[in-house]
Amino acid sequence: MIVKKIILFTLLIVSTLSCKAQIVDLDSNLNEPEGTYYKDLNNELNKFVGT
Repeated sequence: MIVKKIILFTLLIVSTLSCKAQIVDLDSNLNEPEGTYYKDLNNELNKFVGT
């Protein structure tokens, strides 16, 4: 039972460390891989104006 918990804990740690988010600024001029998430980090876009 303890060995099973250790293995599950190890797999959980490895899976969280291997996940890497690719958040790129809008004005980036680099060649980003497909599926890159573009985020307005410097507030370059206008804010949403609602009614």
